[in-house]
Amino acid sequence: MRPKAPGDLTASEKTLFNEIVAARPAEYFDSATIPMLTEYCRIPSELDLVAGAIRRFKAEWIKKDDGLKRLKELTGMRDKSQKRMVLLATKMRLAQQSRYVPDSGKARPKPGSGPNPWEE
Repeated sequence: MRPKAPGDLTASEKTLFNEIVAARPAEYFDSATIPMLTEYCRIPSELDLVAGAIRRFKAEWIKKDDGLKRLKELTGMRDKSQKRMVLLATKMRLAQQSRYVPDSGKARPKPGSGPNPWEE
């Protein structure tokens, strides 16, 4: 049975949750991964808020009233959220690099292990 989105998520967070769940086999998510998926679905909302604050930031603010410090805080918040999102995607095997495709498991030849191109 597919898990349902938790009630405390916003409408857009629930949509993301349901899209991710629908894109995986029914048994893919279990009680251990639901909290991670829930947090993963909250992060884009955080990123939207921070991105909006960064967009509204005016260049002249850097010169006064700790403006540069504030900009660094905002970009740091964005970076932390992005890193959390990548970490959670990797842990839940949602990220492209963490998917296993049977045919891709073939060993590639090591560089320089074959004949030189001019010898072919």
